[in-house]
Amino acid sequence: MKIDLSTPVTGSTSAGVVFWVTGLPRSGKSTLGRALWTEARSRGYSAVSLDGDEYRQACGSDLGFDIEDRLVNARRLTGLCGLLARQGHVVVCQTVSLFSEIHSLNRRSFDCYVEVLLQVPASVRRRRDPSLYDAANEGEAMIPGVNQPYELPTHPHVLFESGIEDLCIPYAVEVLLQWLPQGEVP
Repeated sequence: MKIDLSTPVTGSTSAGVVFWVTGLPRSGKSTLGRALWTEARSRGYSAVSLDGDEYRQACGSDLGFDIEDRLVNARRLTGLCGLLARQGHVVVCQTVSLFSEIHSLNRRSFDCYVEVLLQVPASVRRRRDPSLYDAANEGEAMIPGVNQPYELPTHPHVLFESGIEDLCIPYAVEVLLQWLPQGEVP
């Protein structure tokens, strides 16, 4: 695990925070994101969870899965995260996030931004969803990291690496909660 606390959350306690949880498919983004969202809410924060797959179903059904459409979808997701953060919410966004361009855009766009990268070996991701990875290997699905390019974030604020064992979600959530404004809950 790598944590970069040299970039503290800035802004007033009324400003929102965007947690951008990224990694390849089946790396545990949704599991970690939902746990972080649940715990932030239980501590009194106004928190919103945006799962990339759910967002695409609700707002991106007009897009495909090629690189250009994935980029459009990512820009839309960044825009929605910004809108919610400016309203004071803690936004937990779980998305594959293929593009360095988006990672840079997020760093420029959000006052309070925490980039979280989950790195999980391909064997573990495949074990979690063999049919998805089989479809990618057979050319029936476009999967980042298998048959579609993926640009890792170059300087994530937090890097969680897990091997054969799954990530300890309660521990990871506690690490991430350090990024929330302390004191009076917005």
